[in-house]
Amino acid sequence: MRYKRDESFRYEFKQPLDGTFTILTEGETSKPASIHILDVSPGGIKFTTKLDLPIEEKGYRLKVEMVLSDEQIEIVGTIVWKKPSHGQFVYGFEAEEDEELEKYLIHLLKRYIKTIEE
Repeated sequence: MRYKRDESFRYEFKQPLDGTFTILTEGETSKPASIHILDVSPGGIKFTTKLDLPIEEKGYRLKVEMVLSDEQIEIVGTIVWKKPSHGQFVYGFEAEEDEELEKYLIHLLKRYIKTIEE
């Protein structure tokens, strides 16, 4: 997997959005942990957390949950990069391909942008 820099757009939030993630492994799901979402695109998310997640380990995925334009969204995918930053870690999260979810996310982002510009 590669980090996609050629995506159609990426929206960076002026104030990070609160969200949560759970780790999904074979037959198990972790307790939710909090994250701050820095930006989002149809193909992925950049977020911060105090947790040091292993990116070399295979066999697990994350489910990221957030509220955007008053709608709850769940996105499943994998971490593709990690950087330490000010006592936390910044992660690049790549969503699993889901064309319907991508369209819905674009719709919600447009609605979100409209509301903050009013």
